[in-house]
Amino acid sequence: MVSTDVPRRNGAALVEATVAMRARFEDRVWTAGSWSEGVAAGLAGLAEQVAEDPAAARLLVIGARTAGRELLALADLERRRTISSVRRGWEHHHPGEPVPELHLEFLCGAVVHVIATALELDELDDLPTRLVGLVLLTGEPLPARPCA
Repeated sequence: MVSTDVPRRNGAALVEATVAMRARFEDRVWTAGSWSEGVAAGLAGLAEQVAEDPAAARLLVIGARTAGRELLALADLERRRTISSVRRGWEHHHPGEPVPELHLEFLCGAVVHVIATALELDELDDLPTRLVGLVLLTGEPLPARPCA
């Protein structure tokens, strides 16, 4: 028989990892000079965190979706909290402007998809490049890059 403590332990690990990733992302968004620069910095930070702890990332983007109702419900709650966090970042950089809700939903979903694919294919070396490309989903131009 499966212990009923397994979902609880996995749930606690899922929340802990999500909160850590969300806090780092949010900090980078808020301290950047613009929304797109903040998202680019936040995505770079996510790539670093995935490389540092692939097991936690795997639980977040793959394990929670296949571990049963309790963990799935918790993952969905954390997804909504993450979207709210991203929304606050948008509002910080665009006070008084309408929030592009669909862009934010697509951005969050695309981040999960890109990370899950990289983990499943064991292609973490390419993850930073793949994630930064998602800045296009912010609804703004890519941040300026220095000329070589």
